[in-house]
Amino acid sequence: MSVKEFDQLPYEQQVQLLAFNAVRTMEEHART
Repeated sequence: MSVKEFDQLPYEQQVQLLAFNAVRTMEEHART
């Protein structure tokens, strides 16, 4: 997803995507 597409999303959806990415990143770091 490009930044332009992201900016067009509603705020709530941006927050959900950021939270999802943060959780996934933390889980990947926790495995190593």
